[in-house]
Amino acid sequence: MLRVRFTAEDLLRVRMAEEPAPLMELGLALMTLTRPADPVFLRWRRRAQQSLPPQARPMLDLLSPTGKSPLFLDPPTAGFAEGMDAVRSTPRAYVRSELLRVRAPERPRARWARGLADGDRESWQLLDRSMTAAYESLLAGAWPRVRAGFHAEAAWRARSLARHGLLATLTGLSPSARWDGMTLEFPRAYNREVRLTGQGLVLFPSLLWTAYPLIAPQPEGPAVLVYPAVTPLPLQEAATAPTPSTPSSAPPARRCSGC
Repeated sequence: MLRVRFTAEDLLRVRMAEEPAPLMELGLALMTLTRPADPVFLRWRRRAQQSLPPQARPMLDLLSPTGKSPLFLDPPTAGFAEGMDAVRSTPRAYVRSELLRVRAPERPRARWARGLADGDRESWQLLDRSMTAAYESLLAGAWPRVRAGFHAEAAWRARSLARHGLLATLTGLSPSARWDGMTLEFPRAYNREVRLTGQGLVLFPSLLWTAYPLIAPQPEGPAVLVYPAVTPLPLQEAATAPTPSTPSSAPPARRCSGC
């Protein structure tokens, strides 16, 4: 179960992200690639697995199908180049602590990944090439659709917030979400508890992740809560979001059963 413990100040500082984050969506896309496929992603997953170049595959050594990944890989920046600069400038101590946090005892870490914590130049160059190749293969061509779907989702959530209020909007992020006092719980998610510290929470809808919400505390600033957008990328072209002149409590597009 994922538990997010709010203070009153945090509830006053919940907001939607203004733009999608390329490196966050990249990590989620790669994890979706390795998860048992949701029906809506079957064709996308098959095409992506066939087209993913060998240069991109080292990234898979650092990611888990459960959504667990080192936080320094996916800064919530609105540009790919800006995000890569943030990754390259991550303090070594933070890199080491994140690699230790997500380490899976049953899966030995690749030698090159161990070099990241030691500041090994070749390891960082390999990471840079892998992230760039993965982005070019999976997201660069689809990015206009990702942005369009992101903004449609954000507009719909804003209308939901105006009509139903913050608590209902937050529980609407996942079918299993519920409130327990000042704690937002996602029972079907992974086991983690995060205590917010008054800096608020930023909501990031993802068009490439259809499982439970994920939380990413940031070294500075508000935590990030990633949740599945109602209309994932494979269905985004067919989405018919409500227009501002005709507010609706219905989602932008109905997803397939089992997604």
